[in-house]
Amino acid sequence: MKVHIKNIRLIDPFQGLDERRDIFIQGEEFVKQIEGNIDLYIDGSQLCAGPGFIDVHTHLRDPGQTHKEDIISGTRAGAKGGYVCLAAMPNTSPVCDNIDTIRYIRDKSKNAYCEVIPVPAATLNIQGDELADFKAYAEQGVTAITNDGYPIRDAAVLYQVLREAAKHDLIVIDHPEDSSLASGAAINLGEVSKKLKVKGMPNTAESLCVARDLLVAQDLNLPIHLCHISTEEGVTLIRKAKEAGVKVTADVCPHHFCLTEEAVLESGANAKMYPPLRREKDRRAIIEGLRDGTIDMIATDHAPHQVNEKGPDLASAMNGVVGLETAFALSYTYLCLQEGFSLLELMQLLVKNPASLLKLQKRAVLPGHEANLCIFDINKSETVDAETFVSKSRNTPFNGFELTGQVQYTFWKGNLSYER
Repeated sequence: MKVHIKNIRLIDPFQGLDERRDIFIQGEEFVKQIEGNIDLYIDGSQLCAGPGFIDVHTHLRDPGQTHKEDIISGTRAGAKGGYVCLAAMPNTSPVCDNIDTIRYIRDKSKNAYCEVIPVPAATLNIQGDELADFKAYAEQGVTAITNDGYPIRDAAVLYQVLREAAKHDLIVIDHPEDSSLASGAAINLGEVSKKLKVKGMPNTAESLCVARDLLVAQDLNLPIHLCHISTEEGVTLIRKAKEAGVKVTADVCPHHFCLTEEAVLESGANAKMYPPLRREKDRRAIIEGLRDGTIDMIATDHAPHQVNEKGPDLASAMNGVVGLETAFALSYTYLCLQEGFSLLELMQLLVKNPASLLKLQKRAVLPGHEANLCIFDINKSETVDAETFVSKSRNTPFNGFELTGQVQYTFWKGNLSYER
């Protein structure tokens, strides 16, 4: 496919670039100039472009739970949201803790709408006891491992995981949560949990585990990535650890910097996730963590569930919200428009730092690089309508929200994977 995108505002964090220019795509790559006839011409004078987004935390539910999502529907949702790469979490059925499941994901991804990177389990069956075969993972080209929503409970096991992962150049992603404090909690411990008379999760459930992970990483002088930070205490601990030279990176989700626990009163179980929505002071701390570089990236934690799994009973409802189709608009609206973040700063959070974590190369919009591109309109606003989602699931607390920032086109490997 030969594409000419004329006079578009290109925001490329890999080059530190924010300027108008023409972009040319031929085949799977960006090129300096196109030879021959153009297949697609795009007038970019009212639009912006950037390297396609990268999500370091996606639940595709495939294999085993494909009534919620599958690799095809999930990557289609990703492409609609401007994503060209999704890191697939291992809590599938069977658990992705073996070469066969990694190969299944990769084989099915051949027909996908964006790249899928399997992130297999750190321990067998994500039980937190016996280490998986990290050598075999590395031989398959795996770059990251995680137990996802199941924190590595035993500190001795975490020591083993970090040491063994380092031998094979694997980054460890941990879900920082003390299970003894989190078990049975439906939402955040606070005024809303008291009002609804449900068990709440204290901030300490996160901060205790964050502190433990940071101390272990510091002791070993090895890197660790902490996912979906949700508390002021967690942000503060990570900031101090970075200042002390600890090799830590961290991500946050849009729902944690857009909403507070009050959203549960409006959206019920569609606002239930782990970690839960916290208080306003936590939301503010997350935004400041993004602003000063304490938090390195934005992840969706896209977690699809069907309607019957998100019933009226908060205690029994499944955790998680879908996020791929709303992440950019939420980030642009709440960070750029409301908090003054620049588009270049936002692209760093959505693309550059995630690429660094997953060891992805040649992601800049440069001739000879793979043509992965998102084109968006920062002047277009629209109301979120979950019924228009291409995901198989609709579990979002943002239905009816008016958001600004609309993805118009997504290119993956030079192919048009989404057009509005």
